[in-house]
Amino acid sequence: MTDIHFVETSGEYKKLGDSARIWSSGTWDVSLKKANSLIGGRIFLHTSQKGPSFLCGEIIDVEEVATGRVTFIFRHDRSLVNTFVGENDGNWGQEQITVNR
Repeated sequence: MTDIHFVETSGEYKKLGDSARIWSSGTWDVSLKKANSLIGGRIFLHTSQKGPSFLCGEIIDVEEVATGRVTFIFRHDRSLVNTFVGENDGNWGQEQITVNR
């Protein structure tokens, strides 16, 4: 399974509906094909590459909002908050990194 981490500075993420657990990630530069392959994986939003995650959970759906830009719909998991990307997990690119687990 693959997880994706983003540096989130725009504040575009939001809670969907009345459920405190279902969130939208804001929009990201990720192909629809790659985004769909991440369903079932986890998303982590960070304030910096070296900082801990502050909002994260299991990806349950994706929506294409423009060519090459998607929004991830995810079920928030409080137990994943404060996750860090390990130094051996690869390199960040365009403020995102995918990590296989």
